[in-house]
Amino acid sequence: MKGKISIIMPVYNAAAYMHRMIEAVLAQTYKNIELLFVNDGSTDETKSICERYVNEHADKVRLVSLDRNSGISAARNAGVAATDGDFFAFVDSDDFILPDMFEVLANAMELTSADVVRCEAYNVPWEETPDKLPKNEEDLSKMAEAKGWKRRVYPDELLDNRAFLEDCLTHSRYTSVNTALWRRGAVGDLVFLIDMRYNEDYKFWMDFISKSERRIYSIKKAEYIRYLRMGSHTSKGATEKHLCEVRSAVSLLDSCKKWDCDSYIYFLAFEIMLLRAMKPKLVLAGGKMLYTDDMQRAVDFLYKDRALIRQCDKLNWRGKLVSRTLLSAAKLKQWFHKKTT
Repeated sequence: MKGKISIIMPVYNAAAYMHRMIEAVLAQTYKNIELLFVNDGSTDETKSICERYVNEHADKVRLVSLDRNSGISAARNAGVAATDGDFFAFVDSDDFILPDMFEVLANAMELTSADVVRCEAYNVPWEETPDKLPKNEEDLSKMAEAKGWKRRVYPDELLDNRAFLEDCLTHSRYTSVNTALWRRGAVGDLVFLIDMRYNEDYKFWMDFISKSERRIYSIKKAEYIRYLRMGSHTSKGATEKHLCEVRSAVSLLDSCKKWDCDSYIYFLAFEIMLLRAMKPKLVLAGGKMLYTDDMQRAVDFLYKDRALIRQCDKLNWRGKLVSRTLLSAAKLKQWFHKKTT
């Protein structure tokens, strides 16, 4: 594959650590790339650092700046809108990628004609950031073994929409947009929802496969290291986060329904939805029962199809008991909400 890949990096007050990812992108063995910074209203030296790289690498580095801090979804949308190539990808400023990541993904895309190709990743605590970064997959594997970093190993496989949903639900495969190379024509006008500050990756994936039939190629190689920082966007806990989880789970249910997943897969989506909707942190907000339109829709949706869930031949007695208990609890919560509003 010879097409240009636009690598979109949203940055917000990242001056202390962004150099590592920048250098990793510029060192890619796939040479037809551009690095597109999206400065999301930073108040530290982030913008100055971006401008320096633009000046030093004018042929492959660009900068887009937002007027104010608008969140990662808005930054990613601005980045996609500013690209002009046939392919794009996302990286986070506090993570790391192997030098051959985009060569590996590009070769797989050319071989399979997929709409999106994704690799695997390691999730690593920030305090375990190594002094010496891995140069290739072998280095990364040795480092992971020495430090006890774990990941699930899957085969290389080409998935359609239904198989992708089953894969996500039965294997809990990582669904970050950062581990993927996206074909621009397949994504079309799809955007990240700017009012979702959590679970936006999962929602984007579900919206992507809901639009039309997709070819999704998954690679077993781990080419991405995701560092987990306490206090970062992905590790904060709040009521808003739980509501976004509910919203993304509704999209998951919609996708399972649209692509006619079997009853066991639908049950797994059902269980995720209700477990998220019934989280204790969602019960009270400002002294009132917190209940959203998405939660209402999910309960109605699931209650209507309860017979499908209960008749699933892959469910054992425990699964059927869980499904009935969760559904009853959700209906009770719905009733209590109506009584108190």
